[in-house]
Amino acid sequence: MPPASDSAYYELGGERCDELTGRLAAAVVQACESDPRFTIVELRAARDDKSFEIVVVDCKCHEVPSKNAVGIQFIERLALMFCLDESRAPETFALRKDFPATEHQNATLEGVPASLCLYFEPWATVARTWTGASHIQRIVVWLSEVAAGTLHRADQPVEQLYFNSRYELVLPAEFRETGLTGDRVLRLFKTASVDNDGGLLVSRVVSADEAGGDDTASCAYMTVGPVVSGVVERPATTLGRLAAQLRDRGSDLVIPLVDAINTVAEPSGLSAKRNNLSLLILRIPILREAGGAVEHYQVQAFVVEQGLGALGEAMELLLLSEGAYYRAPVIGQSPYELPDDALAVSIEPLTVVEDLSQEKARKLTGVADDAADFAGAILGVGSLGSQLLNLWGREGWGRWTLVDHDIIKPHNIPRHTALYDSIGEYKVKHVAELLASSFPKDELEIGAMPTQANLSDPGMLQALGSRDLVVDASTTLHIPRDLASEDSLPRVASVFLTPSGQDCVVLLEDTTRELRIDQIEMQYYRSIIREVWGGAHLKGHLSKSFWVGAGCREVTTVLSPEMIAIHGGQIARRLRLLSQEPYAAAHVWRHDDRSGDVSAEEVLLRPCTTTTCGDWIIVWDEGLRDHVARLRQENLPIETGGVLVGYADQQSRKAYIVDALPAPADSFQSPTSFERGTYGLAADIQEIGDRTAGIVGYLGEWHSHPKGSSSDPSGDDLIQLTFLADQLCVDGQPAFMLIAAEESMSFLMMDQINPSGMYE
Repeated sequence: MPPASDSAYYELGGERCDELTGRLAAAVVQACESDPRFTIVELRAARDDKSFEIVVVDCKCHEVPSKNAVGIQFIERLALMFCLDESRAPETFALRKDFPATEHQNATLEGVPASLCLYFEPWATVARTWTGASHIQRIVVWLSEVAAGTLHRADQPVEQLYFNSRYELVLPAEFRETGLTGDRVLRLFKTASVDNDGGLLVSRVVSADEAGGDDTASCAYMTVGPVVSGVVERPATTLGRLAAQLRDRGSDLVIPLVDAINTVAEPSGLSAKRNNLSLLILRIPILREAGGAVEHYQVQAFVVEQGLGALGEAMELLLLSEGAYYRAPVIGQSPYELPDDALAVSIEPLTVVEDLSQEKARKLTGVADDAADFAGAILGVGSLGSQLLNLWGREGWGRWTLVDHDIIKPHNIPRHTALYDSIGEYKVKHVAELLASSFPKDELEIGAMPTQANLSDPGMLQALGSRDLVVDASTTLHIPRDLASEDSLPRVASVFLTPSGQDCVVLLEDTTRELRIDQIEMQYYRSIIREVWGGAHLKGHLSKSFWVGAGCREVTTVLSPEMIAIHGGQIARRLRLLSQEPYAAAHVWRHDDRSGDVSAEEVLLRPCTTTTCGDWIIVWDEGLRDHVARLRQENLPIETGGVLVGYADQQSRKAYIVDALPAPADSFQSPTSFERGTYGLAADIQEIGDRTAGIVGYLGEWHSHPKGSSSDPSGDDLIQLTFLADQLCVDGQPAFMLIAAEESMSFLMMDQINPSGMYE
């Protein structure tokens, strides 16, 4: 088929020339001269401020099926345009005036040739591998595959109905499903990016009382009939053209538009004061094939430079009376058609940008909806807590209640999400407002409780008990232990950074709370004592601090905000993922400042047991039991023993047995007796205290009984226990003893501060 006559082609700008100087254009000229499928028709250039060059070619594409349904011809005349400064991707225009509208075209204005969309990647990426030969090969592929209907892969999303417009409009999240009802209108705010070539407009819903001025638009929101994905349309510029486009695609604008305008005008009329601007917002269902399911909804807006009332009057739907537009009487039942005045109404297309919502935030951040819809409480919104909430809030994970009695002081600013103007505010108030401002109004459910996490307060206990997860980020010892004692609470997590800021920790109960947070804490300390990584884990607990006020307690830790950010992200992600599993967990992440490496350690958790001795509860676990049993077995037939280390919580009256040390080298051991030595013991206990920030220390003694004996105490055992109690009462501590026998283990306790005998 020969090329069409010149009158069938668009005219081009610039001037004809004999050669092109641009690197890209010259490369394409060379490629076309070497490829028999391309014939150069002419060269053109415009070397003014825009500085572009054009290679006009006839492309003979043998792969184009003859008489294809799309309308691509065997010979197509194309204009290949290049910017001399190479700042923009090369553009390819189909010069035939009746070139069909197809998939994968770029948006162009009326009277401008169709623009082929050859590249999906940004030009900055394409330019790294671009050659003239690869460019013209792309053109051949585009023409042949569009003609054959194979360019749009089956696994690609369906094409939208309209190309993107030069102006974009952000619609409020509350508009997504129902549009506007009653007397609510939209205010349009121009952003810094808006100019004559386009830009972004932001809209907010306001009441009629707040309306006024050229930035206020009344809205007609409608869902039209579905269209089948295929040709991408240039947005219409008149109401009549818009109606024709939808009609040609098997949809309808007129009936939904009539219904929308009548709905807005009912029942009390539409004020004529807001008669300067209106928006037509179309929700367009897109199908992959006729009769198929809806795969996408495109929301497309058109702005009309007159109010909705005036538009309704032009459509002969509304009548103006006493400052308001009312529905006109309906005469007869004949099908409605747009009057000539309405057909000619000018409209400006706006590409709708979806506003941010929790649902969209979750999609953007990879958070599953079913794992994010829960009620949580966080105790402590200091440096770490505010960082966690900043991350969780932005990704839409959870509905949070914040508990913290502290206010923001100047020294908080370097590490907190607070800004200087927030000094003097409650931390919970600032963090709640920061989270709320990350989303449209009322999108997040946030509760702020500017009070201490006092579990003796019934109101606090009830507030936390109504949650699904309680996260303690208070960096205190007593709060997680108090949380563990309350049966009415949900699953509890404890998160913190170590004093040096190099490590961070996540402790998490199982969903049924079989293993409480204090029992997990106890086993975490045992790992610190036993594992190599525990040597420096809590290093720095007695240093790196300075006073920030006049009082002796007004001291803060020296800690880089970079470490808050590093570990805050680690804790936020790991706790979010761990909470989706039903199991208890204890994890440590260690940061190496020299290399930047982060290494992970997992604490093996074992079921726990509690033993009541008088008014004390002894907490120990299967790991301790197996360890003591193994030491006993390894020393049979002689008796063995050693020291118990742990900590006693005087307020809760709980003693946590963290570990049992083996017999010192100078101990006396025989088949019938054991006398513990002291060699190296003081140094071992000192190291345990250093490793655990002074929390774990000496609690008592343990020893084994030989085969055939029970774990009942002997007379010598009672004498030793009494001696221990006398010694420990100086520090106000009770004495504990563990006896390991073949079939059982027994705990004994004596408290000389509150003497009432021995308990087992």
